[in-house]
Amino acid sequence: MDYIIKKGKHYSNWFNFPFFTFRRSIKFQFMIESSAHYTLNNEDDFDWNKLFGLSNSWNHHQSSARICWRRLNEEKFQVCLYTYDDGVKTVSKEIDLFYDTFYGARIIISRNNFYLLFKDASIILPRRSEKLFPIKTVLKPYFGGNSVAPHDINIKINLVYL
Repeated sequence: MDYIIKKGKHYSNWFNFPFFTFRRSIKFQFMIESSAHYTLNNEDDFDWNKLFGLSNSWNHHQSSARICWRRLNEEKFQVCLYTYDDGVKTVSKEIDLFYDTFYGARIIISRNNFYLLFKDASIILPRRSEKLFPIKTVLKPYFGGNSVAPHDINIKINLVYL
């Protein structure tokens, strides 16, 4: 599915009604087009943009796991595992990836850990809370922290399974 975050917006053009699941993991493929490279020329240049994830409660700022991205240069971007656990935000180490390339990934929320898995790399962050809510919300693309998209941002995400 193509997600386009229009210039001046945070959210994509895709229907933003919450999508729910009973699963604790999502597997998907994604590609960020090279046209998504941006320069904001301020302190927000290195904020994390949200790509895809799962919320473990009704409030994603309380318990969630997302893959996030930010620009690195004109050829590469960085991704990380970005979590909230009992309301505490944690950002993992970064992995450098290339624009215009499809990558497969899986996000898992277990009782003890948050996982972001790729074919050749994995990131694991421990959880403070062992609560697992039965219903999860699938979290869709969001540009920013504070800044809105400086131009149209094109992202492709293909859900392999929930």
